[in-house]
Amino acid sequence: MTAALITVARFGRSHGIKGWLRLTSFTDPPEAAFNYAGWQVAGAAGEPLEVLDRRPQPDGFLVKLAGIDSPEQAAALAGLEVMVPRANLPAPPEGQHYLEDLVGCEVVNVDGVNFGKLEHFFDNGAHPVMVVHGATERLIPMTPVHVQHVDLAARRLIVDWPADF
Repeated sequence: MTAALITVARFGRSHGIKGWLRLTSFTDPPEAAFNYAGWQVAGAAGEPLEVLDRRPQPDGFLVKLAGIDSPEQAAALAGLEVMVPRANLPAPPEGQHYLEDLVGCEVVNVDGVNFGKLEHFFDNGAHPVMVVHGATERLIPMTPVHVQHVDLAARRLIVDWPADF
């Protein structure tokens, strides 16, 4: 199942008195988030957001959006995800996947224990974390050490994760 929208960034807190916002990009390289048209705020309807200006920062970017002219307007966007239509993104390179493509996959450990379905991801600052729902909820780091194999055709992930953890 392919998502219609893909998350590329998240707005942080407002910055200054003119409505600038902090932005954390989830793309590689981080500035690639600005290459994709059709920015939308998750769950909001309306016209796509227009980026008027941006400034790199050590931990992300500062962005100025059209129509956001006050700290109060900017604060209303803080914490919201920036999404773009899937059609505006390139196909991922061989061996890589958009995280949204993995949601709903069956997660099985290397010993064959079925953990359940991958429900969603959250970012812990170091890497994404898979939230897997089955008999119990498991939080599994989305890292090459833990994710051994991805089979999108079979909708299955093989992970190196103990069954009793």
